[in-house]
Amino acid sequence: MTHHPVSIVVPTYNRAHLIARALSSAVSQCDGADDIVVIDDASSDDTARVVAGFPGVRYERIDHGGAGRARNRGVELARHRLVAFLDSDDRFLPGTLACRRALMGARPDLVFCFSNFSGQWDNGPVEPGCLIQWNHDDRDWSEILAPGAPLSSLAPSRGCAVDPMVHVGSMYHAEMRRSYISANTVVVNRDRAGDALRFPEDLPTYEDWECFGRLAGTGLCAYLAFDSAVQHVHRGPRLTDAAIEVSIRARLVLLERVWGQDQAFLAAHREDYDRVCAEQRLNGAKLLLRAGRQADARALLRRVQGGPLWARVARHVPVPALAVKAWSAARNRRR
Repeated sequence: MTHHPVSIVVPTYNRAHLIARALSSAVSQCDGADDIVVIDDASSDDTARVVAGFPGVRYERIDHGGAGRARNRGVELARHRLVAFLDSDDRFLPGTLACRRALMGARPDLVFCFSNFSGQWDNGPVEPGCLIQWNHDDRDWSEILAPGAPLSSLAPSRGCAVDPMVHVGSMYHAEMRRSYISANTVVVNRDRAGDALRFPEDLPTYEDWECFGRLAGTGLCAYLAFDSAVQHVHRGPRLTDAAIEVSIRARLVLLERVWGQDQAFLAAHREDYDRVCAEQRLNGAKLLLRAGRQADARALLRRVQGGPLWARVARHVPVPALAVKAWSAARNRRR
């Protein structure tokens, strides 16, 4: 069986107490041809010393610039065509890199593959299938993406922990609406990805969403219906803890930069794109009104045509936060 080496990019920032777990999970699934590179985003703790305890793992410290810049530097240093990502506070599940490696080696037409993931709070039980907590989409992947086939029917799967179903298709339209792709589960064929494999360095959050949305627009991808990683929820700072209004603004920026500048996509899906943008602005405005930030909320609402009653009123009249909560509760009861 032909071996397809993988480079694993691990960005980190002040995670000396967590990164050993992540690296152990990756090293255990690698062989001498694989490549692990840690990009330290100017940590002030003992990260360098911890990484030095893993022979063969490359380490580079860079000036502090955020997760996007760290991931980009990791891609630049990666030695192989196939590139995987692992956050330094999370871990790969045993036997899962082999599955993704086998699929990407057998299907060089794929731009990337991804999967589901588990979650764990501190040392509590591992909760499987956490992707639905991101996308709130309970449809089968045969409907979300395409009908599936067992991995073993598509690629030699020696070393795989399981034989997951594989669904191949385009995630471009779906990824505009919701986030389906966790970085910890992704393996990219960078020959296929080309310049699309680049994370924005100016977003405080969702830099992975922008990158994977752009990747999805370049060609086919595959979803493997199993959990390949564990996302650890802990009390330290995490990118997903960004303030809600910051997240809303980052979401609007990435929508505009990926789908909003794709004229061919807009020609076919303009109404859907406008609807998604309007929903984001309404959600952001509602949160800002609850926080008493009337001017900021109105700035978002001015870019929404029509909208519910509370939005139309709030464009012109100061709205008490309690009124917004009441309208939201009433709307939820009607659903």
